[in-house]
Amino acid sequence: MAAPCKHAGWFLRWRAKGEIRRAAEMLAEGQELMKTAAVTSIVPPLRRQPRSEVLRLLALSLAESGADHAAIVGQVVEARSQILRDSGRHSESQSSEPRGGGLLLYAPQDNLACGAAEYLSLGYFDVDNVPPWDTWILMLGKYLVSWVPPRLARLVQEGLDENPEPCILWANDSSLSKERIEETLGELSAKVA
Repeated sequence: MAAPCKHAGWFLRWRAKGEIRRAAEMLAEGQELMKTAAVTSIVPPLRRQPRSEVLRLLALSLAESGADHAAIVGQVVEARSQILRDSGRHSESQSSEPRGGGLLLYAPQDNLACGAAEYLSLGYFDVDNVPPWDTWILMLGKYLVSWVPPRLARLVQEGLDENPEPCILWANDSSLSKERIEETLGELSAKVA
């Protein structure tokens, strides 16, 4: 019985060399692929969808230092409304509530721009944590108010959960009770209706 074990050490070393050789080949192949691949060119699926190209220049100035946030948001919202009117997609009847979904708040001055929310929301937020400009409603105090479509609420929540600073949060967040965000939004909605 001792004879079969006599060559066990040799066999295990031979087998390990084969595994190491295959691992080295895979590493070399991966490094070669990384040389030819443009990894940074991989665009998250939602990065461009809720962001009309025609509004890009107006909206991108929101992240600039010292920007007049209220003016920028107002310009984007007005330009988007005009585009919708010109295309015949603008509805004259406005309800006091968005059609499902939720209201999101973004405080540009509280932003650290770490990119975590962009990654986990699949591009709903950009690297500066800014929600898509096609969803912007208005600037309310220090907050940009935007609408989150119901289908994207889960992805938005994942971005919020990962974001280290409180620059993006739901309008009904309990930490905002002192700031009366929901009450103010309700008053604005009543005026529009």
